[in-house]
Parts: sequence; structure tokens; C-alpha cells
Amino acid sequence: MASLYDLGEGVWIRSAFTNPVTGAAMDPSAVRVKVLAPSAAEGSGVFKVYGIDGAVIKESTGIYAMLVTGSEAGLWQYRWEGENVAPAVQEGSFVVRRSSL
Repeated sequence: MASLYDLGEGVWIRSAFTNPVTGAAMDPSAVRVKVLAPSAAEGSGVFKVYGIDGAVIKESTGIYAMLVTGSEAGLWQYRWEGENVAPAVQEGSFVVRRSSL
């Protein structure tokens, strides 16, 4: 089940990349993340790229994060991609609920 947040709340999304053989944390040669708001059309959105977009940060070896503001109610979806030495795709989602105030 997706995590639940309040409208306007900041949501940290994270991805952990590992060596597919050893399982040890490692950095891909490129890391990008796409976030789709509930009203976004499927397949739309723009990737944010670590090292180019300041919104994507590296917390430690293999661990990347981005803060997303839940600016509209509904199901938010995201996709992390890593390339080359630690190739991986990780998808996730979270729900933002409407305010009753």
C-alpha cells in the first residue's frame, strides 16, 4: 500500500542502487528520477538528473533522494533509473489526501 501524506506536505522519495553480484551499495554512472502528479498524463513528465538538477541529491554511496511537494490530492508515481555499473529501475508511489480545512 502506498504511503499517505497531507496536501502540501513534503515527501522524500529515495532509491538504493547496489552491485547486482555482491549486493554492496554502489553508484550508477547516471541517476535520474521522474515524478508524475495525479493529473499528469501517463508517459508524460521530465526526468531530473543527478549532477544536473539540484533537486536530486546523493545521501551516501548508492542512495539518492529528492523532495517532492504533494501539491495536489491523489496518487503520485515515481521512477528511478540507474545506468551502467549499477543498472536498475525502481518505481514507487504515494498518496496525497485532500485537506478537510
